[in-house]
Amino acid sequence: DTAAANALDDYEEGTWTPTAAVGSYTGTVNGTYTKVGRAVHLQCDIQGVTDTTSAIDFYVSGLPFASKSGSAQYIGSLMTRYVNTAGTEAGCVTYLAAGQSFIRLYFLAVGATYVKVQHADYVSSAVGIRIGMTYFTD
Repeated sequence: DTAAANALDDYEEGTWTPTAAVGSYTGTVNGTYTKVGRAVHLQCDIQGVTDTTSAIDFYVSGLPFASKSGSAQYIGSLMTRYVNTAGTEAGCVTYLAAGQSFIRLYFLAVGATYVKVQHADYVSSAVGIRIGMTYFTD
């Protein structure tokens, strides 16, 4: 269909810099995104952190676009290392709430409530965080 109403009029590729809510990131820190219409596909790589002692939730800030407002929620993929999981936790995922421009990290909890990853859950500063996520904007 070549109708003007069906034309792609919003396509963008770019980079973004993940920022830490507490402390700072070290080593390789980068992010890329592709925006097609309201859909944003992003990835980032964070090799190290300076804070592994604070009992403060771990956030990745600085997303290139805020997520859709309202009741939208998005889950993304996460690969990380040196995170200390308790007996009821089996891995981690990323979470982006409605109208936000930061990603939270959560443990996959078995038979429990949602458990946020905190800086103190990392046992080494060489965290090796890799995130991939797709979400929508307003």
